[in-house]
Formats: sequence, structure tokens, C-alpha cells
Amino acid sequence: MSRLLETACLCLSAAALSLPVLLMAAPAFAQGTMTPTQPPPVATGTPNQPPPTPTQPPPVAPAKPATASNPPPAGAAAQTGPVEDDEKSDAPKARTGFQMALRTGVAIPLGELEKDGKMSDFTGVQVPVIIDLGGKIIPNLFLGGYLGISVGGAAGKLADTCDKASLSCTSIGGRIGAQIQYHIIPEGKINPWIGYGIGYELLGVSGEGNNVKLSAATAGIEFAHLMAGADFRISKGFGIGPFADFSIGQYSVATVESTVAGKTTKRDGDIENTAIHQWLMLGARFVFFP
Repeated sequence: MSRLLETACLCLSAAALSLPVLLMAAPAFAQGTMTPTQPPPVATGTPNQPPPTPTQPPPVAPAKPATASNPPPAGAAAQTGPVEDDEKSDAPKARTGFQMALRTGVAIPLGELEKDGKMSDFTGVQVPVIIDLGGKIIPNLFLGGYLGISVGGAAGKLADTCDKASLSCTSIGGRIGAQIQYHIIPEGKINPWIGYGIGYELLGVSGEGNNVKLSAATAGIEFAHLMAGADFRISKGFGIGPFADFSIGQYSVATVESTVAGKTTKRDGDIENTAIHQWLMLGARFVFFP
């Protein structure tokens, strides 16, 4: 029924709009069809009136703004502002100042402790815990230091010696130094970085059992820490991400001490035939104030 009412209203509206047009056209139509015997009527007592002016179209109401109750017409193009980069808009702002990080994972020994003496014959894989401490002088640049300790077991020939003497042997490493890091996208949710460090390194093995104590330690310079990683900046106070650290060093001094039946023997001095060794560290980095 409602559709029929709408149709009827439309028809009436059309008829109402066409009525003035018909009224305007009527005099002209009459002039073209009157015969000579029928002169046009003349109004008495009043001058001839000019023809009526065309009827003005109804005013159009101004368009209302689109709301929930008044949606925009179908097909209208939606106007949107520039789309921001989601990766940066959701990330904490880039910052400067104090920063600290904790790195852990696995440390794999490579190269030689001394000439013809493999690292793998002295120590096995270790688990490191390294603290990076410093600050960002600009959002991209971190300056600071590192301090670390790592724990593992004896390996290769030294592990065989410990087993024959019924000793439980453990390897311990330590390192300290300075570093610099360059952060590529400090304002992003994911911030890749690269770094370089230089410092000093210690490595020792100790064992004890059956009234026997054995310890051996060596130390030297780490020429380079080549580092890389990526920080996932979860909040302005915390981030996490993977890292890789490849260090190159050389042990230059060594100490060996053994105690058997209460008698202690100790030898120390420089390593005559030095060699180059490496550590490959892989793991996770937990950063505070990224």
C-alpha cells in the first residue's frame, strides 16, 4: 500500500508542476488556432496585461551534513585524511638518555687458545649473561660499556683429563669493555641496530674431586665485537629482540694451578705461541628504555 501512495504522490506532484506550464502555453496556443471570425477577446475598462511570467521553480533546501541518522548518498566518495605509517604511529617516541640492556643465549668457541691448541679442546659451549650500560646522546647513537660472565663445561682433551681424574670441571668466561651502537630506526616499532666493541677477556676452567683441585685461566684483549640485532619496542620502557655478536681476540697470559694431597703447584706467565680465537654469540636482548 505504501508504494501505491508514493506513486500517487509523485503523479500529483508532476501534475502540479506541469499546470503552470500549460497555463502559460494556453494564450499562445489560442492565438495560433483562432479563426479570423473569432477576434481575441479584449478586457473592458483595463489596459492589456502583459503575459504572465514563468513560474519560478521551488527553492531547494540546503543539503544536511551526513550523520548516523542522515547517511551520505550512495556512491559519494568518502573523504579521508592521509594514512599514517602504522609501524611508527603505534611505536613509542624516539628518545635519548640512559639505556640498559641484558643479553643472553649461547656462546660458541672458535679458533685457537694458543698455537696448535683448539678452543674446543679447552671449553665447550657457554651460556653468557651480558649487560650493556650507557646512554643515547642522540636517538640513533648509543655509547656505553659491556660487562659479562658466561658458564659452560670443559671440552675435548681437557674434559678427558677431568674424567680420568674423576673431577667435575666447569668453564667460566668474563669480559669487559666499551661499545658503540648505531640504531637505524629509533622511532620505529622494530629498530634494527649494529654495533662495535673492544675490551678485555678472561677464560678459566676449574675442577675438584678425590682430594684434587685443578684450575687453569687465561686472559687477553678482544680486538673487536661485531654486533647486530633488532629491538621490538613494546613500550617506552621495554623492548626485546634477537642479537648476534662475533668477537675476535687473543689470549696472552695463562695461569695453571693444581693441588694434590694438599700440595699446590702453580705456573703462570705469558703465552709464547699466541693465536687468534673467536666467540659467536646468538640469543635474545632485553632492552630497558629503548
